[in-house]
Amino acid sequence: MSRRTPNYTLKLERDRRVEGGRISDVQMVFLLVTSVLMTALLFLPSIAAQQAHEDSWLTPGLAIVPGMFIGLVVSGLFAVFGPIGFIRQSETAFGAIVGKTIGMFYVWFFVYIAVLVVRQIAEFMVTLFMPDTPLIAFLITSLLVATYMARLGLEPISRVTWFLPMFVFFIYLLILAASPEMDIQRIRPILANGLRPLLISVIPASAFRGELIVAAFLLPYMTKPENGGRSVHISNITLAVVLVSTSLATVAVLGGELPGHVPFPFFSVVRLISIGRFLNRLDLVLMSLWLGGTFIKLAVYLYVATLSLAQVGNFNEYRPLVLPMAALIVGLSNLSFNTGIDLGKALAELFPRMAMWAEYAI
Repeated sequence: MSRRTPNYTLKLERDRRVEGGRISDVQMVFLLVTSVLMTALLFLPSIAAQQAHEDSWLTPGLAIVPGMFIGLVVSGLFAVFGPIGFIRQSETAFGAIVGKTIGMFYVWFFVYIAVLVVRQIAEFMVTLFMPDTPLIAFLITSLLVATYMARLGLEPISRVTWFLPMFVFFIYLLILAASPEMDIQRIRPILANGLRPLLISVIPASAFRGELIVAAFLLPYMTKPENGGRSVHISNITLAVVLVSTSLATVAVLGGELPGHVPFPFFSVVRLISIGRFLNRLDLVLMSLWLGGTFIKLAVYLYVATLSLAQVGNFNEYRPLVLPMAALIVGLSNLSFNTGIDLGKALAELFPRMAMWAEYAI
């Protein structure tokens, strides 16, 4: 039975007063896939290989199960509460005080994801491409881009995600180009160490996949919010296929042990590609596309954090909050991690613990 209250329309109007944009089902899928893929593509092969070794390519496939759970949750929330956002749903279900407390927890969760994402950009650029550039330069530049995008609103952000099919197509071209370096024997024997290491590796993968929960906060801004759960399911399947492909290619080239000891395994695979004497350093092209997608992810989480804060505070406008929130994210990203090793530990250990609560428990 629906729990929609008499002031349901008023709550929906409040959500849509804060953000007036609308996105289609396809735009929602592209937004969700882009928001999850960029981090998982960079770090998941290394994190999974630390536990599952040569079986790590199976990890993204098993993560489809928690992803399905997220899709069912989004569908269930719509069935019960209608197309109001998650903050209003929490207030309806638990009352204003508890609902706003839950809302503030998610504001912090989205800020933390943004902190991780912007630090990933900086560590990636300093480690692989510009080691002499100060880290803070990448942090500030990335947040300036994300701030501009977040202030434009959800609809302009979603339009930029139309580059996603080209990005995925290019990934498969890279996998094909790397095929001469692959050896199928490197993925064998399957489950040589049993099922337990593989299942342990699924925990951080589930944290990445659980980022699809952001769809629950964007339901009021879909042209067909009843399709929110379906968009999550399509995104989940797409992510599983792409990430299994990249992880399989990584293990087939580098083996089961090496990916766990290099920071960005798939980019290491791409660096090995050389077609004749004239076509190499394709990692620079991939880096450019990846940066574009990661700026979108950063903008999405900066946007959702400020939008959620505006809803908790019953503000009519979220944009004045964007710049102060961006400044907070820059400060936290600069102070929270001393090295890229600290960032890797946070992604493998701290982030999954927090994500289990934010994405699955609550």
